[in-house]
Amino acid sequence: MPPPRRRTGPPNPSVFIASFAAGSAPDIVCRVIAEHLNRALGQQILVDNRPGASNVLGAQAVARATPDGYTFFFATTAALVTNSYTFKKLPYDR
Repeated sequence: MPPPRRRTGPPNPSVFIASFAAGSAPDIVCRVIAEHLNRALGQQILVDNRPGASNVLGAQAVARATPDGYTFFFATTAALVTNSYTFKKLPYDR
């Protein structure tokens, strides 16, 4: 019986959380980048779309994710800059 094969990559797939609707221009860019990284790193990269609430839902999902280095936020300036001036309090900005 051959010995078990060693796993060579990270134990979890990386996840890009995109706060855009599937099929939108930013989503397509995110998927192209994920596919290139998938080939370059040899690691599965998933795209999880969380549209709505002026990008707050996606940003909140990333802020609440386990801090294991496998979750990334693919965002525009709306979530990273504009929302801090538009909303009095953000659930992901402490």
